[in-house]
Amino acid sequence: MLQNKNGPCPLLAIANVLLLRGHIKIPDTFTEVSIEQVIQLIATRIFDANSTNMSADLQKNIEDVISILPELQKGLDVNVKFRHTRDYEFTREIATFDILGINLFHGWVCNSDDKKLADVIGS
Repeated sequence: MLQNKNGPCPLLAIANVLLLRGHIKIPDTFTEVSIEQVIQLIATRIFDANSTNMSADLQKNIEDVISILPELQKGLDVNVKFRHTRDYEFTREIATFDILGINLFHGWVCNSDDKKLADVIGS
C-alpha cells in the first residue's frame, strides 16, 4: 500500500506488515483503499487474532488500540528508552504493535566520547 499525500503513516506501515504476512487481504477489485477501509482491515485482524481466551486486560487493551487506530494516520509519538532497541514507554500506540505481533525497533547511537550525554542516558 502506498499513500498519495502527507508524511509518514504508521497505519500504512502496520497494514503493509500485515499484508506481507498474509494476515489481511485487499480484494483484487480494489484500485484504491480509503483510510477507513485500512482501519477496518486492521481492526478485523486484531479481533480475529485475539478472539479466543480473551482476558479482561486484553479486552481493555484491544478497546484502547481500536480507539486510537484513526490517530495513527497522522503519526506515531513514542517515548524510547535507551537500554535496547525495543525498549519503549508503554502506551496505547505501543500496545497496537504488541497486539498485532509487530516488532517495533528504534536506533540511536551515542558518541562514546560524549561522557556527559552517556551519563544522562545511563544504561
